[in-house]
Amino acid sequence: MAFNTQGTHLGIYNLANANNNDWEDMAIGPGPDPNKDYLYISDIGNNDSLTNHTCSTYRVPEPNVRAGQKLVNIELNNVDTFPVKYPDSLRHDCETMMVDVNGDIYLCTRDRWNDNHGIMKIWLFR
Repeated sequence: MAFNTQGTHLGIYNLANANNNDWEDMAIGPGPDPNKDYLYISDIGNNDSLTNHTCSTYRVPEPNVRAGQKLVNIELNNVDTFPVKYPDSLRHDCETMMVDVNGDIYLCTRDRWNDNHGIMKIWLFR
């Protein structure tokens, strides 16, 4: 969804061929075209406490949204899908994604189930 600074709803932007269980976070960052900004949208949590679970992060060129536009409903194509599998194959509850200026993706987990004795983990995905 897109809103302007007054909170007016400007549109719905759907990701083509993306599966959504529970979007956790979204960030902006670089992509293959250095002249464009890209949105990164992540379904990176593990609400079902599964081990050896694969999640997804999607990358799409940022759509052109104008503050005064009429309400739109658009499907965004050219979506890149990045499977995310935590290297330790354990269950992780992740709510935060950060995209570095070089395109590296960092995921920050919280210790919801006390598996890690209260320690947050930061994972790097390239």
